[in-house]
Amino acid sequence: MSWLFQPLLPGAAHQLSDPGAVSIAEVASGSDTATATGAQSLSITEVSSIGGTNLGEGYVLGRDYDQLYAHVFSYASETISDISASQPEVRLQAGAFASSSYGYVVGGYNSGFSVSNTVYRLAFSTETWSTLSATLPQSKASMTGVRSPAKGYSAGGDNGFQNYSSIDTLDFGSESVGTLSATLAVARMGASGVYSAAKGYFGGGMSYDISNWSSEIDGVQFSDDTAVNPSATLAAARSFASGLFSGTTGYWCGGYKQASPFYSSEIDGLTFSSEVATNPSSTLSAPKGYASAMADSANGYVAGGKDNGGNFTAIEKFVYST
Repeated sequence: MSWLFQPLLPGAAHQLSDPGAVSIAEVASGSDTATATGAQSLSITEVSSIGGTNLGEGYVLGRDYDQLYAHVFSYASETISDISASQPEVRLQAGAFASSSYGYVVGGYNSGFSVSNTVYRLAFSTETWSTLSATLPQSKASMTGVRSPAKGYSAGGDNGFQNYSSIDTLDFGSESVGTLSATLAVARMGASGVYSAAKGYFGGGMSYDISNWSSEIDGVQFSDDTAVNPSATLAAARSFASGLFSGTTGYWCGGYKQASPFYSSEIDGLTFSSEVATNPSSTLSAPKGYASAMADSANGYVAGGKDNGGNFTAIEKFVYST
């Protein structure tokens, strides 16, 4: 498995021969050739992302203090545009996941910076929003989301006063909400999710009082909703990383860390079949956290984010190859 990383900069096309292109190889493989087209500028922090394999589009939703964002990214053309319909209220540090027809945004901080238990739904076909009658069992923020074909999973989080280890679910058929008996091995907020066909994994995170950062990787097995806890850990403890995944490997990109300068460009991950950690030598183009992550079956994208100096506008592309 290898994959190729290159920044998608506004208004510019990048070949893999570009000096900014970085090859990330876990094992030796043949060289890929691919072209990334230009994309519009995107500046966003504190994001939620909804998107996934074969959906055709990824959605970037978020809030930067008093500025609200709602964008749709086309995988085919690699262009980004605004969603005309407004989310009922865009949440800060909400959880998010998608079925084949809908995206769901769960919990998060509202405009008054109190935590919410509301579940919003975005219809992909019409790009219109609705509010579900079902709500989360507890009001919380800073969760991470993964999905199986049948359910969305929202794990961990905090309410400003405590960390959660609970894993909440949303059944895509009935749109009912529940809580698993399985829990995270370590209660925390700000973990990031990746998933295979069989399991979802939650990597990293931190305590609500920012006294402790985690390198934990734990998760859930989709077939019976039981907890999984690989011995593998992240190479560097951090929170609010961007989770990307191919069919064989999950990657945690960047994130917010405990020590100065507080933001990371680290890329590490997990091989799904063996649950063994992988740690490519390559990194993101710049240290950043809170970036949006989207993927289809061929490529992954990390959009926006922030560091100590402000927001990023670049969309970084990852081309998966076998």
